[in-house]
Amino acid sequence: SVFLTLFGLPQSELPALLHIKDAIIRPESLADDPDEITRIQIEAGTQVFTLFGTVLAQRRAEPRDDLITELLNAKIEGRPLTEPELLGICFMLMMAGLDTVTISLTCILSYLLEHPEARRAIVADPETIPTVVEELLRWETPVMAVPRITTRDTEIAGCPIKKGEMVHLMLASGNLDPDADPRAAVVDLDRDDKRHLAFGGGPHRCLGSHLARLELRTVLREWHRLIPEYALAPGASITWNGHTLRGLDSLALTWPTDAGQA
Repeated sequence: SVFLTLFGLPQSELPALLHIKDAIIRPESLADDPDEITRIQIEAGTQVFTLFGTVLAQRRAEPRDDLITELLNAKIEGRPLTEPELLGICFMLMMAGLDTVTISLTCILSYLLEHPEARRAIVADPETIPTVVEELLRWETPVMAVPRITTRDTEIAGCPIKKGEMVHLMLASGNLDPDADPRAAVVDLDRDDKRHLAFGGGPHRCLGSHLARLELRTVLREWHRLIPEYALAPGASITWNGHTLRGLDSLALTWPTDAGQA
């Protein structure tokens, strides 16, 4: 809903966009055959670019108070963004806006589900939620890796990497690196040092990190205000998915019938 509001898209588009997003990011949930997976991804990608091509044309004709109109008015070094750049940015923001905060919430809620003492602590003192969010982003690292293309020949820890090669930087490993933090393998929800790589780092650090933090903090505060006690539903299980993106397709919960009525 937040993503759709920022982009000026109707809320009725959400089911279709979620399906397209999953077809691109998790096509294995829709098919097993490699050729069919490729076909599904290409079809979904075409739908995304067709959608945003139409929306960009509409905003050029009738500007609105939304992010797409802002992108049309934006300039880089004095020039407007090209159509491929605009489409690429819209594509990236859709993938991030519809998936990463969601999977982060599933990671955090599953941890709190399995550690009731941590859940009760934030129910007792909601002011601790921002610190809890940072520590669980570090510990869970929902976006486990980011791809990069090397711009020159280099070597890392004895491994040669040629210019133009694709590498995956493991943010999850960095967040658990004992050389960076001797206590990296310990979950400390009161940790003073809140540095982590869950949003990446350097010039390519996640542009939406501040919005993501606001969303995560808000959901955890309001959820636990309304539903302080919850448990895994009978017969349900926790099954993780993904490789570079880690989360849960579903998290079936149960709670007392008098909760969540406010």
